Amino acid sequence: MQDGSFALSGESPSGGSWSGPGVTGSTFDPSVTGTGIFEVTYSYFDGSCTTSDTKSITVNDVDNISAGQDLVTCVNVPAFLLTGASKSGGLWNGDGVSGNFFDPGTAGVGVHTITYDYTSGDGCSASASRTITVQDIPAVNSGNDIILCSNEGNYDLSQDVNVVGGTFSGNGVNGLNFNPSSAGIGSHQITYNYRYPSTNCSNSDFRVINVIEPDPVSVGSNIEVCIDQGTIDVSGTETVSGGTWSGNGINGTTFDPVVAGIGEHVLTYTVIDVNGCNSIDSKTVTVNELPVVSAGSDIFVCSGSPLVTLGDNARPIGGSWSGDYVNGDNFDVARSGSGTFDVT
Repeated sequence: MQDGSFALSGESPSGGSWSGPGVTGSTFDPSVTGTGIFEVTYSYFDGSCTTSDTKSITVNDVDNISAGQDLVTCVNVPAFLLTGASKSGGLWNGDGVSGNFFDPGTAGVGVHTITYDYTSGDGCSASASRTITVQDIPAVNSGNDIILCSNEGNYDLSQDVNVVGGTFSGNGVNGLNFNPSSAGIGSHQITYNYRYPSTNCSNSDFRVINVIEPDPVSVGSNIEVCIDQGTIDVSGTETVSGGTWSGNGINGTTFDPVVAGIGEHVLTYTVIDVNGCNSIDSKTVTVNELPVVSAGSDIFVCSGSPLVTLGDNARPIGGSWSGDYVNGDNFDVARSGSGTFDVT
C-alpha cells in the first residue's frame, strides 16, 4: 500500500471514463482505498450506446521496515556487517556500503545515511534508513626507538608520547615505566594505546626498546692497608681505562687511609662504554688501625751477665727487636760492655 497513485491503462477503445473506489480521472490511488480487492469500471459511449468493462485491483499491505538504530564508529574500525534490519533479505545502499558490509574508512569521517530496501514476496517494496557517524582518530605517537642499558633504572615511557593518559604494554612494562633489567637483554616491542574521551575511539602505536649489556669491567681484589701507610694509587688495576673512582678517601685515583678512616670502604669505578652504558665495579679497602706496642720496662744488668731476653714484657707478642748488640730476641751484654743502649 506504499505505492503512489498510478494511471489506469489497457482500456480499449480509448476515450472512455474510469470509475470505482480510489479512482480519480484515469488514476487509481491505493492510499485512498486501503488494502483489499477493488473493482474499477471502464465505460465507453459511442454516441448511441454505452458499454463498460471491469477489472480487479488488489492492494496489498506493506510491512513496516526498520533499518536498525543509528550508531557511531571510528574511521580506523575494519569493515563490519550491517545488522539490525527488521526484515532479512533486503539490500543496503549508501556511502561505504559494499554488499551487507559498511567500511568506515571508505565512507570517511562524517554522518552517513544508510538505506535498507526490502521487497516482499507479493512484490511490494519498502525502505528505511539509519545514520552511521564516522569519527576521526587523532594520531598517537609512542616515541622513537631507543637503546637502554640493562643496569639502568626505570625509564618513564610517558615522557615520549604525544598524548598522555593511555596505557603501555610489553615486556618490562610496569604502569608508565619500563625496567630494562626486568625486560632482559634484547629487543622489546612496547605498545601504547590511547582512547579519546570525546569520541571513545582508540588508536595505538608501538616503539622498540633495545636492552644491551654494558661492557664488563673489573678493578681487582680487595686490599688491606694500615692507617699510617700513606696514600695509595688505585689506578692500573681496572681492566678498562678512562673511568672515574669514587668513595671515602678517594681524590682522583689516590686513596688516603687517614681521610677514609678506620674500617671497610667500598671504592667504585665507573666507566662509560662505547654504547653509552655505565660499566661499574667495586673493591673494598680495609683500613686497619695501628696496634698499641709496649717494649716493657727498662732493664738494668751487670757487665759480664749472659744474654738478656728482651721479649718477656713486650706486648703484643710476635714482633721483632732491633738495635746494637741485638740478636733475635736477646741483647748480648758480653759484647756491649757497660753503658746505656736503646733497643726497639
